[in-house]
Amino acid sequence: MATLTLPGLATGIDTSALISQLVTVEGRRLAQYQVKQQAYEAQKMALESVRTKVSTLKSATNALADVSNLNIFTTSSSDNDILSISASSDANPGSHTVEVNQLATTETWIQDSSTFSYKTDYVGTGTFIYTYNNQTRAINTVANETTLEDLVNLINNDTSNPGVTASLLYHGGKYLLMLSGRDAGENYQISVDSKYTEVWKAATNLTDGGTSASLTTKITELDQFTLNGGLQGDEKIVISGKNHFGTSLADKEININNNTTVGQLIDAINEQFDGAATAKFVNGQIVLTDHLSDTSAMEISFTYDSGTGDTVLALPNMAVSTEGGGTPDVLALGSFSKTQSAQSSKIKIDGYPTSSTSEEQRLTLGSTATDGTFRLTYDGHTTANINYDATTEQIQAAMAAAGISGITVGGDKLSEN
Repeated sequence: MATLTLPGLATGIDTSALISQLVTVEGRRLAQYQVKQQAYEAQKMALESVRTKVSTLKSATNALADVSNLNIFTTSSSDNDILSISASSDANPGSHTVEVNQLATTETWIQDSSTFSYKTDYVGTGTFIYTYNNQTRAINTVANETTLEDLVNLINNDTSNPGVTASLLYHGGKYLLMLSGRDAGENYQISVDSKYTEVWKAATNLTDGGTSASLTTKITELDQFTLNGGLQGDEKIVISGKNHFGTSLADKEININNNTTVGQLIDAINEQFDGAATAKFVNGQIVLTDHLSDTSAMEISFTYDSGTGDTVLALPNMAVSTEGGGTPDVLALGSFSKTQSAQSSKIKIDGYPTSSTSEEQRLTLGSTATDGTFRLTYDGHTTANINYDATTEQIQAAMAAAGISGITVGGDKLSEN
């Protein structure tokens, strides 16, 4: 494209040269600004580098301020297949001997007999009821729709499954339903029930700051607790109740101080019911589950005694959530047998405890017994038939007559506890 220039046409001044010189002058100023900008960018990068190093230093000093990061121990075991160990920041250096007398095991129940030749056989209509870790589940099936394999999946995929895995065992040309606990320890027992198990729940939750309390929450920190003039030292919670058979239990008292926790209250409930029922704390709610299925006369209530002080504790009312017994249309799967018992481990550390621990076994009934007999076998000796309502003295005598010694029978008679 052609360019028309008229330098100095009217004034005699070469405007083109003037403009070129002005641009050159301004370019120098721009170059100076660009140099300054580069210097600022370099300073900024240096500052960011310093800031990063200071942050790293701060993190390192914070770690050094935590004593748990200074007390670091390595651990080793002579047999990791039997015992694996780890050390916390509270550990002290040293070596210890561990004697394992009994391993913890899970519990397993298997169907005694079966009519199912195929996994796809229909199981019929009804309700399959089982209990694990004192939590009862009822699984419903539909005639000409639910297969044996479907039942296994219904149990395993149940969102409220308390920790049981169902599977099928093929034996003698038949498929048997098998239930296995996922957790080891004597508390994780299974039962297959013909009746519902009674459950009591608190009408209201225990809260701390508007949210559900935990086992470690202190009683005095509960929203339900009012301090007023302060603790005087004689405040207590009184727990009253009855077992499955309606027998009144001795009141259990728990003294309240600044360190008493909700967990201690739950422990006190379990101590009072002593194996007849189990209390748990679930999302701020106290839950008490009977250990026997069928109609239950179990009861529980709380009373707060402020003693000589004026503190207030609004304890929840307990009420039946699931009524025991009922007439469920139980799924016809026949009887089940326990093939492996849940048991806790027994160990000695550096020879402690020094005394041997006696094994304790409890005889419990799946439901309230009204007739029948049972036998006991130990070390190759078996008793004669023992009545369902035998007293501890009668059971002890039957064992002695069978040549069984070294065992002491305790507790109430089976028809009561």
